[in-house]
Amino acid sequence: MGIKLLHLLSAYGLFAIFLLRGLAAISGSTLASKAWPKILFHIATAGLVLSAIGLAVSRHEMPFTVGWTSAKLVALIIFIGAGVYLFKKARTQQQKRAAFLGGVILLVYIFAVALTRSVFVFA
Repeated sequence: MGIKLLHLLSAYGLFAIFLLRGLAAISGSTLASKAWPKILFHIATAGLVLSAIGLAVSRHEMPFTVGWTSAKLVALIIFIGAGVYLFKKARTQQQKRAAFLGGVILLVYIFAVALTRSVFVFA
């Protein structure tokens, strides 16, 4: 399997699992706290990060030298923070909804940056 294909599959998997776990957390379902979605989420995240590193190395890109890849990296770090807040820190429904919405917006931004190779996708 090519690095780019692994990167794409990991990205789509991460998005799907985040939607599943996020909606479960908002609805109060126990699915959000079960082991298998957590494990799949971590596998998808690890696959995404490792394949991104592989792609950067194969293209001889250094961190923060290409604007659109740097934007994806920064957005991914913020997304991880939103996920930690949603699944571990948020107590009220309003907090959970805000963290979930923020995470979805960040993922859509990351996908849009990847497709357009531009930092300013909504301009």
